[in-house]
Amino acid sequence: MLADWHAGGSAWPVGGPVWLCSAEPDLVEELLEREGRRLGLGHQLLGCLRLFEHGGADRLARLVGRNALGPSAAAVCAKALASTDPAAVMRARLDRETAPDKLVRKLRGAQSAPRARDVVESLPPGEPVDWSALEAAHAREPLPYWQDIVRLDGVPEDVRLRHAALLPEPGPDGLLGSARLTRERARHGLGGLFHRAPTTQLDGLLTAGLLDGADLVRLATPAAWLLAYLGSAARRTDAPPEAAEARTLLTGLVRTSLGTDPAAWHRVAERLTGLDPEWDPCSTVEALLAG
Repeated sequence: MLADWHAGGSAWPVGGPVWLCSAEPDLVEELLEREGRRLGLGHQLLGCLRLFEHGGADRLARLVGRNALGPSAAAVCAKALASTDPAAVMRARLDRETAPDKLVRKLRGAQSAPRARDVVESLPPGEPVDWSALEAAHAREPLPYWQDIVRLDGVPEDVRLRHAALLPEPGPDGLLGSARLTRERARHGLGGLFHRAPTTQLDGLLTAGLLDGADLVRLATPAAWLLAYLGSAARRTDAPPEAAEARTLLTGLVRTSLGTDPAAWHRVAERLTGLDPEWDPCSTVEALLAG
């Protein structure tokens, strides 16, 4: 692998940063030798810690002596090697480098969405993001480009569920992850995909079992578009059976919520036509019919 890397002239082999976690001291040392000064401090410290753990103090000292590291990493290693517990010294400094408060400061200074994503993704391999700390910081004062951050690959599903409104709208196959994630996102609006017809989107979600008939009435939004879908589905022979289930539920709600009350029908008409300023269009069909 290393020979292929050298021959290709690539700065990093595939998965290079992850290899800093390797238990093979030869590999870690060569990566630091070739790329050490180009790496962030956290990556350098992680590699030096692994080199010490699997290659010993003398090997780390020789690497430092060859001036392969940046000045900050070299200073930390020199201090560590002079101590009675080098690993603890390097680990402590690595923890400070990857601390949530430092990550938050970097995110607040991000000037673009790509930069914000890079900040989160640039943590050394094996050093997890403290999502609880990031969410708490965002709750105190919104972090720039938070939507782009929670859409990153690898964000825990519980975090994504709490910020489902910021996730991309699901296509016919739903969002990556559990069905619950797609259902939560459906609360915040469907039918807005520019590259998919609304009927195709909802047919797919129903057929895949990601939504059911009750969800079309009581969970998904917006009500106006869902009513239009159910109306067109009644005239189609290829509509999913869940659409018929939703129409049955809708019929019952119309009977109990509106009946023959002209005021109730007028209320719904004002909501659907935008004449009720207090009505939120991104509401469920069930809420639309409610008094």
